[in-house]
Amino acid sequence: MSSFLSRTFSRLTLSRARTKPSGTSENPEEAVDSDWVLTELWKIYRGAEDAASDSFAPDELSRWNVEITSFDPLDSRTPDTTSSLDPVAYFVPLRVDFHQKHARIVDKETEDSLNRRQRCLAPDYSPYRNGELLSPGERTAILACRFRDEMAISRKNLDPEYGDSTLRLVTRWRSHTDFHIDGFPDAEVRSGRGLYEAYDIFVNSKHPHVKLILSNAVRPEKEDDLLRSELLVILAVMHSRLRVESFLDHVIMPVMVFSFMPPSHVRVLMAIFDGQKIRISMSGLMPCSATSQDLYDTLVRYLAGGTNPKVDTKKFPVHPVARHMEEL
Repeated sequence: MSSFLSRTFSRLTLSRARTKPSGTSENPEEAVDSDWVLTELWKIYRGAEDAASDSFAPDELSRWNVEITSFDPLDSRTPDTTSSLDPVAYFVPLRVDFHQKHARIVDKETEDSLNRRQRCLAPDYSPYRNGELLSPGERTAILACRFRDEMAISRKNLDPEYGDSTLRLVTRWRSHTDFHIDGFPDAEVRSGRGLYEAYDIFVNSKHPHVKLILSNAVRPEKEDDLLRSELLVILAVMHSRLRVESFLDHVIMPVMVFSFMPPSHVRVLMAIFDGQKIRISMSGLMPCSATSQDLYDTLVRYLAGGTNPKVDTKKFPVHPVARHMEEL
């Protein structure tokens, strides 16, 4: 993974400004800042990738200019959407009453699928002939898939023209696209054990924002610690999204991660690079199971929600001049 990025990083960084399509603005300062962002992301990525620990405490993250703040996705109050320094402001969840207006349609096929997930998550379930139970990583992978299933369940009157439909079809968030995370594997194995696996990566062709589902085989030592996998995937997504041709005018690539981990927990992270530091808003760990429908309903509001046009992704909240002065 690191060797791939090491070989290609300098070429890709420099090519971002040169490959800007005709008709877009050619501001030398913007090009410098774009390249500077790629460099900063790369430095933090390498530091985290080479670390031996599976998680980082807040004081460790401060060395890499990574700042963690908390937010509560279960809070029904409307979040502040005006601060460009707050990663949460870059995303807009679906309305609280969404599920009342567009109830799930659980037909026989859907019910059978949900029941299969529930059986697989039973404490004594074993898919193996020798009776060996599922590993923590395998269980969290099933939970991640259970959450992903919500996007494919039909809902009443979801499409204004065709009526009943699924969030996967009606929303503009697509997981099967040409976008991929360069240099970041779908899964990582260390010392013979799987550490994490990235599932669907949802993108919108009109916005630089990215949402993804991450399954981990480990959990942080303390709840406030950030998993190494969470930091790596955030940095890799930002780095890759910065080089997408249609977003070369953008310098902020907001990322939302639904991170599942043992024993049966999930948390939500939203992240931006503000021109000076990586800012991550992180929820607490929330217990979940195959039947945690209220929780899945809340998480789906964020996964299928929109983006906030009131915050600008084409300029840094921290002005480049001010940033360079601080470096001096």
